[in-house]
Amino acid sequence: SLNTFASDDLINKAEHDAVTWLSGSSEANAKLTITFTDASSNVDSTRFVRADEFGNWSLAYSLEDLPSDDTYTVAVTATDAAENVSSATSETGVIIDSVVPNAVVINSIATNDIVDETENLAGFTISGTGEAGATVNISFSGSGHTIAAEGGNSQTVAVGNTWSFTVGSKEALNFSEGEELIEVTQTDSVGNTSSVVSKLLNVNSTLVASGDQSARDMSAVSKLILSGDLTALPSTTEKLPLAIDANGYNITAANDGIDITEIPITNMKNLSVANGVTLTLTASQAHSFNSTDDTVINVNSSGVAAVTSGGDLSSLHLASVTLTLNAHTTLPNTTAEIPKAINAGGQYNITLSDSVDISGSAITNYSDLTLAEGKNVTMSIAQHDGFGTLTA
Repeated sequence: SLNTFASDDLINKAEHDAVTWLSGSSEANAKLTITFTDASSNVDSTRFVRADEFGNWSLAYSLEDLPSDDTYTVAVTATDAAENVSSATSETGVIIDSVVPNAVVINSIATNDIVDETENLAGFTISGTGEAGATVNISFSGSGHTIAAEGGNSQTVAVGNTWSFTVGSKEALNFSEGEELIEVTQTDSVGNTSSVVSKLLNVNSTLVASGDQSARDMSAVSKLILSGDLTALPSTTEKLPLAIDANGYNITAANDGIDITEIPITNMKNLSVANGVTLTLTASQAHSFNSTDDTVINVNSSGVAAVTSGGDLSSLHLASVTLTLNAHTTLPNTTAEIPKAINAGGQYNITLSDSVDISGSAITNYSDLTLAEGKNVTMSIAQHDGFGTLTA
């Protein structure tokens, strides 16, 4: 018998330059003849070895013993003490390839190796040239990202010596903002790996803008930095940027149904909600808009700044907010901070920890009201009649 050469019948440069063993079994003490025959039927190597008393044999092939790089049929025959020669046992397709492939070539990415928010939104390719049939491996040392498309971070070089990786829409948001180091190698069919080629990709998904952005898809923007008042947010929640630095400028919600609860917003000034528009935000966001220097939430007559929250809200400034409770709740401590409207859900109790006037707040779906000891509350008759149990 003849075992697989070098575990896979593929001898790469590392194996070629070291020692590779060919082994098998036969009749005890038989003489084995091993030949390497190329595709043109030329016998390029003939060597001999004797099996041991158990019939096992092995023969070391060093750099000097192997024939030149090519594809071979390796055949073994056994000759016993009576000079009887066995039929040949063969392994076909044994490849010797001691040449490491050249380093790949990486083309310019997104024209100038800079990916901006527009290119990030559209998606782009990372491509180049290499050795046909080789496997190209790409890594992103900054982010450690794995490409989402089929094949991930490995692709095969096509017949025309080209390779490419597709980076999908908004996928570059997973890259390191700023400089992302890309490293690419190629490995040929026998396992020889080229040297690493590196390219520095500049990822700039930050956008500086102002004015009416309702027609723009900013979902590939990692941070929107305002350079003036934002007179209209993008038209849908799905088109919002990942973060907003208001930079001390005003923000207006001019389109209905936008939810900014997942958007970190810093350096806030005023927030305006246009007529007929419902903007959903968190209690914390509402508090920040209402309490940073002279900032406020401006809700036009039919606009709604909608917050769903509950628990201890006593320290928050929720003026102009339409609050829907999702738990028993302690309201803000001052009249100026009380929400514009409160939906108690018919099951969540309200607690007032300080003296306040809630008569200006439109309360619906009442439950019970508790007033802290020694504190006063001003309310309308309708509110008085609406609450289930009043406890003072």
